[in-house]
Amino acid sequence: MFQCTKRIRKTKPSTMKLKNNLNINSQSATVGRSCLKLGENVAKIILNPVTRQITNITVYQKNLRFKCKRCATFCCKLGGPNLTKGDIERIKQAGYKTESFLGPVQSGKYESIITPYGCLRNKKDGSCIFLKFNHEKRSYECAIYDVRPILCRLYPFEVETPSPNFIIIKIISCCRGLNNADGELVDKRFIINHIVEAIFGLNSEKTKKRVHRTNSSL
Repeated sequence: MFQCTKRIRKTKPSTMKLKNNLNINSQSATVGRSCLKLGENVAKIILNPVTRQITNITVYQKNLRFKCKRCATFCCKLGGPNLTKGDIERIKQAGYKTESFLGPVQSGKYESIITPYGCLRNKKDGSCIFLKFNHEKRSYECAIYDVRPILCRLYPFEVETPSPNFIIIKIISCCRGLNNADGELVDKRFIINHIVEAIFGLNSEKTKKRVHRTNSSL
């Protein structure tokens, strides 16, 4: 799953100054998937080092939109992701036995983001075991969408953490749901309601800390 790029890459502290200046070209992005570049910055999140609350969100790509097309081409058809302990517990609570969905950890995938306890098993064709095709709607569906793993919730975005209080959100540009006219605008509200929720999980699973959302003033 998600093989077109890594989800999160940690950068050395020496690159932090450079990352702070990465708003030069991103702010002039225009609508159209041809304008999107793999790993292009979408937004920057600044955290309070003491409270871990979000103090500022800067959106670089003003016209970026996203809506899942349910094609599963570059995500679910490439297999399931590594799972956190919390992912496994949520799927079990949804009524699935561990042996029915849990496979061995995929070595070298996202260890800097999560502590993996296994991965979702794949079908013989390589797709995620929970990927289903709805023949009536002619679209793909996730059988565990409401309890899907953290890495699935983050897609098609990736997160880079140059420092503990500085988060860069990037796009995984191979996703067909990016920059469709009927998509939801990726603004501060979208980032808080969708992407930050996934970051909550990443932080609580990996560091036992929680990134708190700020008030509506953002």
